[in-house]
Amino acid sequence: MTETIYLAGGCFWGLQKFFDQFDGVISTEAGYANGPDRAPSYQDVCAGSGHAETVKVVYDPARIELAKLLDYYFMVIDPVSVNRQGNDSGVQYRTGIFYTDGAQLPAIQTVFEREQEKAGEKLAVIVEPLKNFFSAEEYHQKYLEKNPGGYCHIPGKYYRLAGKKTLCLFYSRSNLTRISMEKLAAVLDADVREYTDGKERGGALGYLRSCIDSFRKPPAVRIAGGEPDWDAYDKVIVGMPVWAEKPCVIGRGFLQQYGGKIKGQTYLVVTHMAKNDYAKAIEKMCADCGLEPEAYLSVRTKDHDPAEELRRFAESI
Repeated sequence: MTETIYLAGGCFWGLQKFFDQFDGVISTEAGYANGPDRAPSYQDVCAGSGHAETVKVVYDPARIELAKLLDYYFMVIDPVSVNRQGNDSGVQYRTGIFYTDGAQLPAIQTVFEREQEKAGEKLAVIVEPLKNFFSAEEYHQKYLEKNPGGYCHIPGKYYRLAGKKTLCLFYSRSNLTRISMEKLAAVLDADVREYTDGKERGGALGYLRSCIDSFRKPPAVRIAGGEPDWDAYDKVIVGMPVWAEKPCVIGRGFLQQYGGKIKGQTYLVVTHMAKNDYAKAIEKMCADCGLEPEAYLSVRTKDHDPAEELRRFAESI
């Protein structure tokens, strides 16, 4: 038997993705709740219709209790903020717990009182029965799955609470790639591994020779510590170095060798020093390897620190 709770916590794009990760959550739906008894459009809501952006969460209480769902909910909201979450402000972004069964109220009150004591002030979270709920337009449903780079006020690390992790890989002879991937891994709390062409060459000259050799044929690539258990990761970010103003073909060797194992969970970060846009070259390289990455970031490291750019990218995925 399933139960349903309706949770308003700012922009529903991120809140829906957040709850989708948990075992025991059967389904989620983005919509508009507790406003006038007339189905609004998104434009109506943004214009102040009075509805709250809300996620309908259907769950199996035998697998996940309501109190646990609410613990997660309070983890990703600012409970004392009035009509504002992150950069989003307006009455549609108010926070609220809308219940459908009076039997849910004791669990709600227990968590609410604990969070209020923790905050040390009155919470802005509204607790009330559900009055109405209207499903949002189709393009809003699972929005961040359809648009991985879309904005959300919830940091990316909160989408990985259910067990799986992120793996960051970088080419061992490219310091630029190493630095970028280590910064990403720090934000994402990700595992980090390096890959190489397997030849014992060190320093800048070794990197140059590896690049020259790889123009002759795609190099065999090995990952330090052996091939990872890909199923243990829900996302893989591959650092791709650039040489001679082209994405390094050692990266192509990696994608040819492992691309088939990481489809549907792959992101690419290309590090370089020039101002060039490598998007077309990367698209061709991926197409040649039969890989369609979910997102791609080109990071120029010369004359600026890409830390903020990398942080935004990390939070977007």
